[in-house]
Amino acid sequence: MKHTYLLLFILSMAACKGKQPIAANKMEKTQKQAPLPKPEIPPTSESALELRNKVRNTFRMELPNTYPTQKGDKQATLSYTFKVLEKNGQISWVFKEKLYDETDKLYGGADYILPWQAVDLGSIKIVGDEAGNKIGIRIKPKAGQSFTFNPYSNEPDSQVGEVLLGWYDPVQTATLSRAVVYMHQLAGKMGEFEKPEFERMRK
Repeated sequence: MKHTYLLLFILSMAACKGKQPIAANKMEKTQKQAPLPKPEIPPTSESALELRNKVRNTFRMELPNTYPTQKGDKQATLSYTFKVLEKNGQISWVFKEKLYDETDKLYGGADYILPWQAVDLGSIKIVGDEAGNKIGIRIKPKAGQSFTFNPYSNEPDSQVGEVLLGWYDPVQTATLSRAVVYMHQLAGKMGEFEKPEFERMRK
């Protein structure tokens, strides 16, 4: 009888131990799918030019290429750079997207042209993918507006309902948060780009 109780005790302990990783996995999954925190946007005395450079340098110098994503019939990693340009008579945010193959060779790209007056500032935020394993920055236009997708090929331009900059590993959360902050701060200074001294920058 004593041996029977001992055996039952050992089996019950083993069962409890076996359940622990499952609970941990559920917690990990819940944490990954939790809403991403919205960064605070502090006031700034920096100029539009300084803030434009901060947005540009964050994408160009601080972020790696994205996770591989399907682009047409190829898997590609992506990189971005940022400019403020005059396009079709409008001041626009332009995100240049470059495509790299599996050997990291540049083979194509496109411009996402976001007319400044069409940008929904409230939409500029960090989002996660459905699995909760990757993050990026999503920007949407105001209701009834759209952005232009301009590929570096013979394909025609097309209108898009949002721009997603990503996907990145969640380890890049702090860097993407800085980019979001700089974009919101730049938004408050965009009137400076209407001044004559900025004309050369808009070309």
